[in-house]
Amino acid sequence: MTNNEAIEKLIENSFKELLKIGEENAIKQNAESRLIFPKKRDGEKRVSEQELRFLLARELEKQKDFYYSVEVPTEDEFSFTGDYPLSARTDLCLYNSKGKKISLIELKYKNVNVKNDFLKLLCDSETEQNYFVQIVDNTNRGTIEKIEKKYQDALTYIPSTKIKSSVKIILFVISKQLSRKYKINKTGELSKLNK
Repeated sequence: MTNNEAIEKLIENSFKELLKIGEENAIKQNAESRLIFPKKRDGEKRVSEQELRFLLARELEKQKDFYYSVEVPTEDEFSFTGDYPLSARTDLCLYNSKGKKISLIELKYKNVNVKNDFLKLLCDSETEQNYFVQIVDNTNRGTIEKIEKKYQDALTYIPSTKIKSSVKIILFVISKQLSRKYKINKTGELSKLNK
């Protein structure tokens, strides 16, 4: 199994575990994880990318191929707001047994702006392949197309001459228990890997 296949398996296992966890006042007694979703003031379940991050860290602890760190400072400085350039952070970084960076992973929840995340993942470090993992609760008729448009629009801000790594995007839809995969190659082109 290649590094990329192993990483994708860890991400997919984390999503499967995310689907199994309970919530405050509705704990699933037979769940493998002790992690639960908290409730908001209005009583609704509060979901974020943090649950997926904890589950992915647990999957990483079970395996022997990769080392990892969290909230990893970027090698380059970025100016996201037009102010002074600063070091940014990426959610997770995977390393080989010699401490060489293999992959950066950024996790996001909901239909959010992705421009800054794509900039970090595409232009910061030369790695084998980086990952942008996005989870949404549910989708309606146009949600996937709107998300795909945000992906495409974000790429118009990134000069292809600055791209150092490719990025695989994995979009998980919780309510439908499905995933969509995309890839941004080193020339900045976005392609769908499944429908």
